[in-house]
Amino acid sequence: MHSGSGLSQEYLLARMSKLAASHLVILAGPSLIQLEVFVKDLEAIRKEFGFDKVTFLGHSWSGFLGMKYALSHPEAIDKLILLNSVPASPDEFALFFQEQSRRMDPHMEKLNEIEHSAEFIAGDTKPMWISSKSFLAIIVCFPKR
Repeated sequence: MHSGSGLSQEYLLARMSKLAASHLVILAGPSLIQLEVFVKDLEAIRKEFGFDKVTFLGHSWSGFLGMKYALSHPEAIDKLILLNSVPASPDEFALFFQEQSRRMDPHMEKLNEIEHSAEFIAGDTKPMWISSKSFLAIIVCFPKR
């Protein structure tokens, strides 16, 4: 499962507007954006497909979701694979977001400028790509060679 959360509303709304031009887009309200709801959704999907056990591969925030799902439904997990997962403990989770903020703060003005541009809001893929690439370059640690 891909990562989630952590992106600004402007970033997501521009993409949803672009999708809405050709697809039905249903935006979930705050009551549905909760960890417990996501865990219930995963369990409903597993049952719908008739799987006794699943291998869950979670990246970043979805690694955290996978850990929560495995704790809630241990009988349903065959393997749990975590890729660059956010930490499971509340203290380490808080440190994770502190570090993310430390890395992001010096670049927020530039990113906000991109995300508030007319081209970005209109769904132009070039500024979206620049924003995504900039975000990843700031957040992901690339070892020097």
